[in-house]
Amino acid sequence: MSGQRLRAQFSRLYHHFNGEDTDTALQAVADILVCTRRNARMVLSKLEEHGWLTWQPSVGRGKLSRLTFLRSESALREEQAAQWLTQGKIDHALACLDHDATKLVTLIQKQMGPSTQNGRQIVRLPYYRQLEELDPRGPLRRSEQHLVGQIFNGLVRYRGNDRIVVADLAHHWDALSATQWRFYLRPGVRFHDGRLMTEHDVISSLSQLATRRFFAI
Repeated sequence: MSGQRLRAQFSRLYHHFNGEDTDTALQAVADILVCTRRNARMVLSKLEEHGWLTWQPSVGRGKLSRLTFLRSESALREEQAAQWLTQGKIDHALACLDHDATKLVTLIQKQMGPSTQNGRQIVRLPYYRQLEELDPRGPLRRSEQHLVGQIFNGLVRYRGNDRIVVADLAHHWDALSATQWRFYLRPGVRFHDGRLMTEHDVISSLSQLATRRFFAI
């Protein structure tokens, strides 16, 4: 059973009982879901697996079972809308929230900023247009330059407010001649995957820059 179909079944039960825990019979649930008792039992089992409700079958003829709602329908709608947002499907998310723009904005704000998923650090930022590849070796628009500055490091940084060059990966440097410089790298610098940076990484990056039009010697 698809997730959308399962949510629809949950919605039927939730609306029928007004979201209140109740004592009922399996046949009554089957009637609400318009299915057989066997399928109703399967649906209840799936809903329990998702943690949306609990179903405690009765023991003995004529006794009622206990249906307890663990989640509200609005909470499930927000979860579904959040999933659509992570996939970039804003129209789907808005429809899931009954086209309530205020709820959508609130949900987007909740998702912004840093988070951790499956051990990976993720930063979500709202942006008004499609971003090009964030490659610091090529020409970039001002907004991309800002993002690149938050992601990548250089040997030095230019501090625009003070109009000075400050240390970054290199803690200091010497001018050996008009065209030759010696940089002293900060010790213990690691990449995002934990690998230790070496001078060979710097040489490799500079060698790649030499093939670019704006950095060619």
